[in-house]
Amino acid sequence: MANKSVDAESDAQTCTMTRCTEPSSVLGKFWSEFKAIIMYYIVHIFGAFSPYLAMATESVDAESDAQTCSMTHCTEPSSGLGKFWSGQLCERHLAKDEKIFAGRYADIKSKNTEPLAKTNELLKSNRGALFDLTSDRAEAADLFDAIFQRLQQCRENVIGRLDSKIDNVEQNLIALGFIEKLSVEIGEEEAKGVSTKGFRLHQEVQISLEDAPISEEFVDPVDNSVQQVLRLQQVVETFADEAEDPEDKKRNARLESAVPTVKVAPNLTSNVFYVFAAVCCNTTGYYFSAQAVRKTNQNGFQALPSGSTFCVANNNSQYWFFMVCRSDMQIISQWNVGNNGVQLASGTLVDHLQQIFLLGTNQSLIVTDLTGTQLRSVQNVQCQAPISLTHDMEKLYILSNGCVNCLSLESLELQQSLTLPDHVKDARSVTASGRSLILATPSAVHRLNIGTGGVKKLIDSQDFCVAVIDSGLIAVFETNGNAVFLSSSGQRLKSFSLTNSGFNYVNYCQTCRQGNYNTTCQSIICSGAYLDSTSCFVLLVHRSCSHQLLGRVSFGYD
Repeated sequence: MANKSVDAESDAQTCTMTRCTEPSSVLGKFWSEFKAIIMYYIVHIFGAFSPYLAMATESVDAESDAQTCSMTHCTEPSSGLGKFWSGQLCERHLAKDEKIFAGRYADIKSKNTEPLAKTNELLKSNRGALFDLTSDRAEAADLFDAIFQRLQQCRENVIGRLDSKIDNVEQNLIALGFIEKLSVEIGEEEAKGVSTKGFRLHQEVQISLEDAPISEEFVDPVDNSVQQVLRLQQVVETFADEAEDPEDKKRNARLESAVPTVKVAPNLTSNVFYVFAAVCCNTTGYYFSAQAVRKTNQNGFQALPSGSTFCVANNNSQYWFFMVCRSDMQIISQWNVGNNGVQLASGTLVDHLQQIFLLGTNQSLIVTDLTGTQLRSVQNVQCQAPISLTHDMEKLYILSNGCVNCLSLESLELQQSLTLPDHVKDARSVTASGRSLILATPSAVHRLNIGTGGVKKLIDSQDFCVAVIDSGLIAVFETNGNAVFLSSSGQRLKSFSLTNSGFNYVNYCQTCRQGNYNTTCQSIICSGAYLDSTSCFVLLVHRSCSHQLLGRVSFGYD
């Protein structure tokens, strides 16, 4: 041990370079760096055979790297990882990195704000479109099944009717053939003279006629089945072509060539206030007289014509006033119904249910049939003036105070409440159109998608009302006497003047006999219907002179 200690001391006193026996001085910096390099290669060479040694080396390297700034020519100790520049940075470079990162982040965020907003809108729109299209496909498939079923039923009825007539004619021919044979035998026998056999043959003819009398009906048979089916085929082909036209070019062309027909109801009762007017196409099972509508065909009553216009009004504090007009707007029936102290604010007629929904100022909802007989009611319907009602096949929509409440037509239960976006909160009329609602504000007409809540402006206008006859055709009637037809996407299809068509409600009151500007149009209530290839719109106009005007605009499609 003493020898080893001496040898170590001797080694420490001489130069460590090979073959050099000069006395050593303090270890030079170069030699230290050289040894570090040698050790680096030894460690990395043997590290492949010694995982533990390699891991230890990496740890040392990482610790060494982590201790200094990663920026070139900077030997300051690191203070953390950079955000813009990756790697360890000293405090000074870390502050600069933070500033650069904040500026670049704000810049890229600013550039992406609009594209991201548009992307979100497109995603929302496309999801809504996917839902609508999927629903449309399912509904179209169901409708086609119903059409095929109805056509098959029609085919069976028509062919069955013809088969029945053919069977009757064949039976008639058999009877006639037998009598014809007897007639030949009678002729042959009578050629020989009067005989007992001839008498017996005549008796047989009489008996045959009694057993199978000859019908005069089939001497000259007339059947319109072919003509009726031909008309059906023409109608099917016409509307099939339109259904296959994605842009509705054919329907729009027919609409463009259509000429409006205007009929005005004469001498409206002036001491009542009308709250709504609507066309009723489904009048089956109802009968009318001049003073009432009933469900039974009584003496003095006749069938209520399809396409009649129903109007309901407040008549003093005790009654509601019902009025019915024909398609030519001649009044055919009017009567009073006790109101139990409820004054009406609005109403709508649900054609497929043959029911009238009336909304009272006391926030009650009353349902009647076409006779005015109350069927059911609910209280505490949350609504505030102004109020507008509309419906589809399943729901009743009540527009009030910046929201739309959706009630079940069957149960009258609230199913959904839609809060309108700020720019359409002032909407004053609502009309159902497919899975959308058409909203009229004082400055524009908008379409609200019920499923997604998205709103699209269709047209700029002022002081108007809206009617929809189907999900693809919207009519906008303005208080200045103009009317515009739109597609569901907002495309203008046709414009015309109601004043020039004979419906002047702008500055003339027929009742007052005034042609000056002292009386003006205050509001219009409108509803639409589709009947026998005719688009019908009923307009109820309230004037500043307190008189009211009821008119019907029709477009027939040839």
